[in-house]
Amino acid sequence: QVTVSGLTQMLDYYAGNSYDEEVDNGSSSSSSTGVRTGAMQVDPSARLTMDDFQHTRTAAVSSVRVPQHVIQLLADLRSYLQEKIEPPVYVSDRRLVKAVALMQVAAYCNGRDTVTEYDCLLLEHVLWQQPEHAAKINDWLLSQLAVDDGMKQVCMYVVCQ
Repeated sequence: QVTVSGLTQMLDYYAGNSYDEEVDNGSSSSSSTGVRTGAMQVDPSARLTMDDFQHTRTAAVSSVRVPQHVIQLLADLRSYLQEKIEPPVYVSDRRLVKAVALMQVAAYCNGRDTVTEYDCLLLEHVLWQQPEHAAKINDWLLSQLAVDDGMKQVCMYVVCQ
């Protein structure tokens, strides 16, 4: 079972951010996500290790599938970032592969065997190059998800009648 702090640590790891260790003087520390947390004592045997991260990632990548509609959403987001954002945001193939792995880990840690389009909301935290890009990524993703939900509701309404 992965804890919330462990999942935050994992998100930081996959985003390429360093994880702030507990501060020795007992003052508050902050993770790279900007959330301030009070220093707390954690049993060393309960801490996640790099082996835990690697095992979880390996298990997730091998057992969680990524449907075509999620891949298309990623491709559309990449085009949006390169063509509609000023200055353009370049997202490399390597970075996209890491983002997909992150979404697979999120699905795996939530007990699912398939990535959903809602897992793409994590991309706000990993695909930006400047902090102001994060909000634009989030807005674009929410607009795409709202369109998808609207279409699902319309399709369900038509089928039911």
